[in-house]
Amino acid sequence: MQAVAAIASLLVTLILAGLTYAIVKENRRMADQMAQQGDPIVVGRIDPNGELYAQYVLTNVGLGPARNVELKLRVDHEAVWRDTILLPGKSQYFFLPVDGGVQNTSFNELRNNKKILSSAFSFEDRAGRKFPLTEATVDFQQLTADWDHAHWQLRKPEVLQAADELKKAIDDLTKASRRGERPSENSRSSTDHADRACGSRRHDRERCQRPSVYGRGTLAASDGGLRPGR
Repeated sequence: MQAVAAIASLLVTLILAGLTYAIVKENRRMADQMAQQGDPIVVGRIDPNGELYAQYVLTNVGLGPARNVELKLRVDHEAVWRDTILLPGKSQYFFLPVDGGVQNTSFNELRNNKKILSSAFSFEDRAGRKFPLTEATVDFQQLTADWDHAHWQLRKPEVLQAADELKKAIDDLTKASRRGERPSENSRSSTDHADRACGSRRHDRERCQRPSVYGRGTLAASDGGLRPGR
């Protein structure tokens, strides 16, 4: 009888030990998964600045901050940008390092001059863990050919389109008032549409009034480095 009780006790102990091990393993897996979900995920891409100019955009699409970020861009020469942190959901914008200045960064110029962009960036997480260097090459001849093949069109950002509509509506209203006429329905509807597109927030209205501030980032004049826009 005592032997049966001992065997039963041993079986219960083994079952409890197995359950405890499974619980600990699952907790560890969930902890690792939560830690990974809080990792920074930094991506780079070419993006139109307005209708014509190409800019490079670096974005943290992860849930954790990216620390000690370093970006290198090369077209005609190399430019380097560094920052201690890139917060989740934030982006930095850069014009491309080409000879002759920003006017030579239009998609037509880059394509016709057969320009090739090389990019590389690195970063760490909040614990100092380094992520692999991310490198990419963009051939603007091939890029624009792919866009043409896909019938993709460069369009103005919505805010700039709204700003143009608002300016045209104001011009129409001004001309009508000088002639002593009532403003047309088209002018009033354009003004209303532009107001809605610009939004009610103060900084949205400012962007409509000053469309030239769209697209941030510039080249440092002295050391050839990149500085993000404010």
